[in-house]
Parts: sequence; C-alpha cells; structure tokens
Amino acid sequence: MKKYHVIRAFIDKTNNEGYNIGDTFASDDVERVSFLTKKGYLLVSKQLLQGNAKVDEALIAEAKVLKIKGYTKMEEETLRKAIDVMKTKKESESDGE
Repeated sequence: MKKYHVIRAFIDKTNNEGYNIGDTFASDDVERVSFLTKKGYLLVSKQLLQGNAKVDEALIAEAKVLKIKGYTKMEEETLRKAIDVMKTKKESESDGE
C-alpha cells in the first residue's frame, strides 16, 4: 500500500478515520488519492498519483473531465491521442447545435 503525506486535516469518508497535518494516508486507490490531492488534502508526486512516471498530472485531470474510460492505465502518448479525439468529438457536437 502506498503512503501519502497529509497537508490539510480531513475525515476520510470511506472509513470515517480522521487525519491531521503531518499524518500518513495509506491507499492503493488511485482515484481516491487523486481526488484528495486535487482537494488539497494530500501531497503527492506525479509519479505516485498516476503510478506511471510518464503521465503528466494535468493530462490525467483533463482525461477525467472528458470522461475517457481507462485513462488511469494509459501511457502519455495514448492518453494525449484519446484527449484529442474526445475534444474533436465534443467540438463537432457543439458546432452542430
């Protein structure tokens, strides 16, 4: 199980356990860690967040917003292509409205 540094106090909704600044949060749930990091509760390097050192955190966030399935398992090049395809699709849909 990977460990992360708590930088803002919170109560984990999955187990109702409280964490204070300086505590360690342990989890293998990439989605949960990503959420807590975005909300400012955890300090995580890009490599730990994704589990793939080659993928930029901004790409991961964009893929999540675009609802790209399987984005957490994609390498950077594949993810960039998927994001481009989804953006093009959304643009063409909005042009037709």
